[in-house]
Amino acid sequence: GVEITPQSVAIQQRPFNGPTAFLMGNEGQGLTPSQLAVCDQFVYIPQHSDATASLNVNAACAVVLHHYAMYAALPEAARDGYKYVQGPPPSSTPHSGMGLKQMRTLAADGSVVPRRRREQEGEDGGEPEDGGGGDYGDEVLDGGEDQQIGDGGAAERAAAGSSSANGHDVAASSEPAPMPREG
Repeated sequence: GVEITPQSVAIQQRPFNGPTAFLMGNEGQGLTPSQLAVCDQFVYIPQHSDATASLNVNAACAVVLHHYAMYAALPEAARDGYKYVQGPPPSSTPHSGMGLKQMRTLAADGSVVPRRRREQEGEDGGEPEDGGGGDYGDEVLDGGEDQQIGDGGAAERAAAGSSSANGHDVAASSEPAPMPREG
């Protein structure tokens, strides 16, 4: 998690260990107690002035992802003059069909569990639950118990990272998700 706690390690120390997900809290409140509970470790961004109590979540995410990119040895993007070369516009990029709602059903080991189809459509008197048109639901399976995650604002607060050439994955989100633990 990215939060100032007694256990937090300064981000410039690069306390990363392989595939990493960063959990960013809401501006003002930070991470909730349940979000803090799912984090394996914490990092913080040292500040060198008393001008503010915390950084804007977008600025904090950029700083954290930059430090992770350096740790993971991601190559620098190509430059042309005074700007970085941009990739194709998102509208011309093929989509995988996977979105936040489709990625939410995870087993305790981190594997994706197929969405359970209801035996009877509309058993509660209504239409079947809408999961965004995907094959996966909104539950996180943890030892057989279902937990609902998210408050409907994940899209505004989630930031996606990328995979590096050396196998380190990075993603940032303000929603908790179980991570497989490496032994």
